[in-house]
Amino acid sequence: MLMTVTAVLFTLITSLIALIHIAWGLGSTWPARDPADLAARVVGTTDDAGMPPAIACHGVAIVLFGAASLPLVARG
Repeated sequence: MLMTVTAVLFTLITSLIALIHIAWGLGSTWPARDPADLAARVVGTTDDAGMPPAIACHGVAIVLFGAASLPLVARG
């Protein structure tokens, strides 16, 4: 039972993180005020490089969704 609850929690949290990456890829700046602030918080850069391109954000989201599904698949 505990393993099933853990698998579901992992899946939910990882899926939420994937959804945040999709939102960033679509141009959202949450939880920051503006793109420069978001880049400083997420990427850790203060130069003009900014956030990674949308394709990179969406690629990370795909990997995260794949990882999120593994515990549920393993639990059956």
